[in-house]
Amino acid sequence: MTLLDYYTELYIHLFHKAVHSEVEVSIRDISVLLVCSERYTKTVLRELETKKWISWKPGSGRGHKSKMSFNQSLNVLVPPILLKAIKTDHLEKVILFSKSHDLPEKLAKNCQALIKQQFGFLTEREDKLFLDVLRVPIARPLVTLDPAHAVGATEASLIHQIYEPLVLYNSKNRNFEPNIAHAWETSQDSKKWIFYLRKDVKFHHGKELTAGDVVYTFQRLSTSKSQLSCFWYLKSLVSVKAVNRYTVQLIFSETKTHLLHFIATIPLAILPSDVGFDSSNISGSGPFRVCSYDQNHLLLERFSNYFKERALLDKVEIYFTRSANHSRRDYVISGKFSEENFESHENGFRYLVFNQRKEGIQRNLYFREAFSAVIDRQKLVDDLGGDRYLPENRILIGSRQEHLNGSVGFEQVLGYLRKSGYHGEDLTLLCYRRDDAEWIKKRAQIVGINLKINCVSLSVLDEPSVLQQADILFGGEILENDLTFSLVNFFMKPHSISELFLNDDQNIYIKNVIKHFLVSDGLSSLRCFKKIEQYLIRNHLFCHLYNVRKKQLFQSVVSGINFDEYGWADFSKLWIKPESQ
Repeated sequence: MTLLDYYTELYIHLFHKAVHSEVEVSIRDISVLLVCSERYTKTVLRELETKKWISWKPGSGRGHKSKMSFNQSLNVLVPPILLKAIKTDHLEKVILFSKSHDLPEKLAKNCQALIKQQFGFLTEREDKLFLDVLRVPIARPLVTLDPAHAVGATEASLIHQIYEPLVLYNSKNRNFEPNIAHAWETSQDSKKWIFYLRKDVKFHHGKELTAGDVVYTFQRLSTSKSQLSCFWYLKSLVSVKAVNRYTVQLIFSETKTHLLHFIATIPLAILPSDVGFDSSNISGSGPFRVCSYDQNHLLLERFSNYFKERALLDKVEIYFTRSANHSRRDYVISGKFSEENFESHENGFRYLVFNQRKEGIQRNLYFREAFSAVIDRQKLVDDLGGDRYLPENRILIGSRQEHLNGSVGFEQVLGYLRKSGYHGEDLTLLCYRRDDAEWIKKRAQIVGINLKINCVSLSVLDEPSVLQQADILFGGEILENDLTFSLVNFFMKPHSISELFLNDDQNIYIKNVIKHFLVSDGLSSLRCFKKIEQYLIRNHLFCHLYNVRKKQLFQSVVSGINFDEYGWADFSKLWIKPESQ
C-alpha cells in the first residue's frame, strides 16, 4: 500500500468520528485498521505528518488516547495525485486505488470519470516514433489466457489475437482455410491425417514453429490426466509424430471425418514446445504478443514477425476497472469527430439447467415444468436490458421462442407445483451474474418457489465440485464461428453441463445422438441438434434464456471495424485515419 492508500483508509473509517476534524484514537486501533504492526504504524503516521496530511498529538499517560487531525479532504487531495500518476503512465495504479477503497460517492464518481477518460485510441511518442494505442476497459479480471482452458468471450477473443491454429474455419462459406498448415490430406477412412506446415512461422519469443510444437500441443491435450475440453475427441489418438521439420502425422483408432472442425478451435491453438503455457512468459504466433499480464492488466504489442498481414495498431492495453460496462464498449479518441454506434452479437447463450444428479425437487418433471413456465424470458430481457436480447427457448442458434406469456396460466403453474410435491423448501441457484439471479429469484417467488443465490466468479464456476452443489445453475456458453461443433463440444467435453447435471440415462442419450452424427456423413447437424433440442424441451432439463449483444461506439477516424464471434472488434484490423482527412 502507498501512503495515499493508508491515508484514504484512515479518512474513510475515522473522519466521521472526528470533532472539528480531530479524532481520538490509539496506535493499536490504527494498526488493526491498516493491518500492519504497531511499529510500522508509527512509521506511517510520521510520514503522513511530514506531508502535513495529518496532525498527531500523542496521548499523555497510559490509557489516554492520542488525537489525530485530518488536514486534507479526500475530495481535494486525491484527484491531483491520480492525475499525476496518469500523466506518468501509471494508469494501472489509479485503477487499483479506485478498486481498493470504498470511496465516498462523490469521489468515487470523479475517479471513475477520470479513469474513463483514459480509454479509447491515443497516440504515444516513443523515441522519434508515434505509436497508435488502444486502451480498453473490461468489467472483470481475466481468468486465463491458456487456450486449453479458455472461459468467457473476453478471454476467447484475446486468445485469438495471441495464438494461431493449424487451420481456420470460414463461417460464411463453411470451408476450411490454410493457416499455420498450408495443406493437409487424409486417408480414405479418415483415421490418418497429415498436415504440411508453413516455413518461417515465428513464435513471439523468436523460436520457429515446427512439427515438434504441433506434436507437443496435441500430446498436451490428449493425455487423460489433463481432462481438457477437447480430450473426449482426441482420446482415440494413437500417435502424433513429426515426419520431418514441417510435416505432422496423426493416426486415430476411430474415423475422424470431422477432425478439421476441432483443429480450428481455440484449445488446439499451437503452443511452443520449449515454453508451453506459462502466464509469466506467454508466447504464441498471433498478430499481437504479450508484453505484461496479470488479472488486472494486459499489454499487447504488434508482432512485427507475424507470418500473415501484420496488425495496424502498435499497442492494445486491457484494464479491469469498475467503470467498464458489461453491455457496451466505447472505442473513442480525443478530438471532435462524428460518432457511429455498432452492434455486435456474441455466438452464445445464457440458460438454466436443473441438477438431476443431486437429490431434490428439481428432479421432478412437474416442478421443472412449473419453473420453466414462470420464467418469462421477454420480461427478463425488458426488465434487465443491458447486453441481453432475443430470448430463446431453443438450444439451436436462431430458433425463436414460442413466448410463454399467457400460454401457461398461474393456476396451471400452481397445479404443476402441487403435483410435484413441492412444499416451499429452499433451492440453491448458482450463478455468475447476480442481477439475473435476483430477477429469477423474485420471479420464482410469485408462485412460492424459494431460491437461495450463490454468486461466484467465472473461474470458480468452472470447478465441478462447486457446480455439483447447485440445485439449479444459471450458466452461459460462448460458441466459436463453427457453431455446430461448438455445440458438440458443449455436450461432449469432460465435466460438461450435461455430464455434471443430467443423469446417466439422459447423458447417454445425448452423447449417442452426437456420436452417431460424428461418424455419419449423411446425418445433418440440424437433424442432430433438433433431436437433442426436442429431448431437452420435452423433459424441461434446460431453460434457454437469451443471447448476448454488445453496443460499441466508434468515431469517424477509426477504420477497419470488424467483429469476431465473441462480440469484440478485431484489434489486428483497426487503424486510425490522420486528423487532416
